[in-house]
Parts: sequence; C-alpha cells; structure tokens
Amino acid sequence: MAKALHPTKNIVNGVTQMNEIGAGSEPASKGKYFSTHAPFLGEINGSVKILAGFENIGGLVISARTKDGDVIDASKKMDEFAARQVADGSFPIVHGVFGGKTGVRDEVMPASLRQGSKSLGVVDACQGRFFLEELHQWLDQDSVVLFTGSKFYQAPPFCGAIIIPESIADKLSSATA
Repeated sequence: MAKALHPTKNIVNGVTQMNEIGAGSEPASKGKYFSTHAPFLGEINGSVKILAGFENIGGLVISARTKDGDVIDASKKMDEFAARQVADGSFPIVHGVFGGKTGVRDEVMPASLRQGSKSLGVVDACQGRFFLEELHQWLDQDSVVLFTGSKFYQAPPFCGAIIIPESIADKLSSATA
C-alpha cells in the first residue's frame, strides 16, 4: 500500500508491542522473510532474505513490556518516530495495537496524516476486541485496520481482512504502481 501511494519515497515502518503480536511481525515489517516457506513461492532458498521490491525498508520496533514486565506505552515514541521520518522525507507506516495477545493496548491509535499523503496509520485490531464505534473512529482518522477472524471468531486459519478508509482507497485506485 505504501509503495503504491509513494513509489519513490523511502518507506519506514514503526511496529509496537513485539511479543504481544506475531513473531514474524518484526522481520515482515522490514520486507524480510521470516520462515522457510512463503505463500505462492513454497520453500525459500536460504540465500533469499528480502522480498523483491522491499529492499531498504527500515524502521523502529518497540517491545510490549519492559524486562520487569511493565507495559510500555509506545504512542509517544511512535509520534516522535513519525515526525522524524516525515521531516527526513521518508514515508512512515505507524503501527498501533488495540488488544494484543494478553489484551494490552497502545494508548493512542495512529492516524494517517493528510489522508495517507504524509504517513500511514495502521491499527492492529486482529484480536477483535473492539466496538463498532471504535472502528468508525479509526476509519474517520484514515487509519487502515487489520483484522483476523481465525482466533476469537473461530474462522479458518489465516482468515483476515484489511479495512481501508475511503480516502486512502480512492488514492490507491488511482495509483500508478
């Protein structure tokens, strides 16, 4: 999505709540393979480390908890990360988790700045622990929302959806990439 919206910009990814979300999230956020097999490709050759077209994606990863087990609120760090990246001319993807594996939530869910022109806010609502009003709030602030049905809703494995706000969907439909 980010590459389609901004094919010439440097993409950076800010991910929160490591250890509360899937273990593959950190390498995937940087375009790296994290398994010996990949969809549509099958077994990955050991020399292939990065998904073609996603080289040089950097970013910031913040753990869910301190070493003592206290919850880390990553919202302020993600705001600082996004501001720094925008100032540097990069396109940040800012990730917020609304209910990880143990129910931990980031305090603020990231918005997409200028309808995705400056940054892309992503709300990880995969656990399904939200109300319809909250979903509408996220879409109203142009956040992309991730959702899975395979856990709480007992749907088949790998069942999920990406809910894209209308303003960003319009930009994607007219993107050349």
